[in-house]
Order: sequence, then structure tokens, then C-alpha cells
Amino acid sequence: MRIIAIADVHNQQVHVPDGDVLVVAGDLTGSGTLTQIKQVAAWLKTQSHKHKVIIAGNHDFCLDKDSKYGALVPEAVKALQDAGCTYLMDSGCEIEGKKFYGSPWQPWFHDWAFNVHRGNLHVHWNKIPNDLDVLLVHGPPLGYGDLTVHGERVGCSELLRALEQKKPKHVFYGHIHEDTGTWTVNNGQTNLHNCSVGPIHHWNSSANPGLPVVLDI
Repeated sequence: MRIIAIADVHNQQVHVPDGDVLVVAGDLTGSGTLTQIKQVAAWLKTQSHKHKVIIAGNHDFCLDKDSKYGALVPEAVKALQDAGCTYLMDSGCEIEGKKFYGSPWQPWFHDWAFNVHRGNLHVHWNKIPNDLDVLLVHGPPLGYGDLTVHGERVGCSELLRALEQKKPKHVFYGHIHEDTGTWTVNNGQTNLHNCSVGPIHHWNSSANPGLPVVLDI
């Protein structure tokens, strides 16, 4: 099975290699309107991958029932499903015997979608099953792909503890555009991938090649 992983699409027309499963680890849109969700759903529909597994991110307001666009969640989810996507929201699926699970939450940052105050995120991470092949989250665990342009580590310590306990084989995330890469934890049992293809804006573009992660499992 070849997995192509991206995050932080922000309504860009990203070039994505062929593969069996396309995973998108959140931030489909720029500002989370239903129009933008429908636009990115139309783009996803054109992709050749047999399976497309999607989670939301902090920009995707109309997928967050508690946000300003919360009433639009059913229509937004339907747009993704009509495009052939499997949308995961604290839920999982199985593809060709491989177990996937997705959750969009991240530590509170301004007034974005799917924010949870630090100290309370374990409520969501405790739901992550054991024996996963692929975990999709939007934000990074503390210390791995979480270094901002300002030199701050902003990852989630509660997520890191959950990964140490649950030991998923592969974890895909984005959110921090400028710190892409792959790391291993749990004595090599868990591979962490910041697969952001998001724009760096005025920052040093060499810090993010903007390339999807291609992984054969």
C-alpha cells in the first residue's frame, strides 16, 4: 500500500503523486467557509487515489460544530463524502487490513477551530485506539516538527504521551508549516511525519520543500 500524505492544503492546487491512499492531515481550507470546503472537495475528487482519508484542522471552521459555521457541518461533511473521501472525526476506518484513525484537535491558538486548552487534550487522545497502522492528527507532538519560525516549540505534550502509550506505526500531521520532516520514537516503533505542504509566506521557503510524504507500508 502506497500512502501519499499532505497537510495544510489551504485551497491550493497541490501536485500529488499517484498512490493507493491519499491522507490529508487537516487545514483543507484557508478560512473554513462552506464554499472553500466545496472547492477543495472538487479538487480531491479529481485525484486518482482509490482511497482518500481526511481530517479537519484549525482553519476548517465549517467542520467544527462549535465554531461560527457549526451549523454547516453536515453539508461540509457531505461535500467531502460526495468527493469520495472518508472523513474521520475522532473515528477510524480500515483499508485493506490497515487501521486508520483521525482526530483534529490541537492546543489552543487564538480563536481557531478545534482548539482545546492545554491540560485537557488528553480527553481526546485517550480515545486513540491501540494497534493502529496510521494516525492522523492536525498538530504535532511536543518536540517533533513543532518548531516555529520564532524559535518556539508549540507541540502537544499530552499527544506525545499518548503516542508513547498507544504506539501507532505512523503518525501524520502538519499545522507548523516550517518544520517538516520525519522522526522516530518508541525505539523505532512509531514514525512521525510532519507532511505540511502549506505556504511559508515571507519565511525562509527552504525550510519547507512543500512535498508530500510518500510511504509504502
